[in-house]
Amino acid sequence: MSRSEIPKRLLCLPLMMAIACSSLFSQQRPQPPAAVPPVKPASEAAAPALSAKPGPKAYKDVITSKAVTSRGLFNVHKVDEKYYFEIPDSLFGRDIMAVTRFSRVAGGAGVYGGELANQQVVRFEKGPE
Repeated sequence: MSRSEIPKRLLCLPLMMAIACSSLFSQQRPQPPAAVPPVKPASEAAAPALSAKPGPKAYKDVITSKAVTSRGLFNVHKVDEKYYFEIPDSLFGRDIMAVTRFSRVAGGAGVYGGELANQQVVRFEKGPE
């Protein structure tokens, strides 16, 4: 790993943390109720309904062979246009400090290479369910 790659990785970590945190706090808008409920055909109405298995999908169903994986502190998988974070149990409940520094800047920008740009602490926790 060369010296020029290290700051790029440090800049990517806060971006990934921001994406992860924004997805945690995003709210879904309620859908308006349908005006008329759909009518089921007689053959469907008589057949017992197959209940879907509650809970998350299997790992192999979500992270397919099309996934592009980036390994690091935690693994990031990109499947189509979606990103999935694989966070090991050992990182839950621990404080992770993400520091962003400028690697290079244009002359006269008022900031200098190596100067602190942002600093934040992130903690991952499992939900109640």
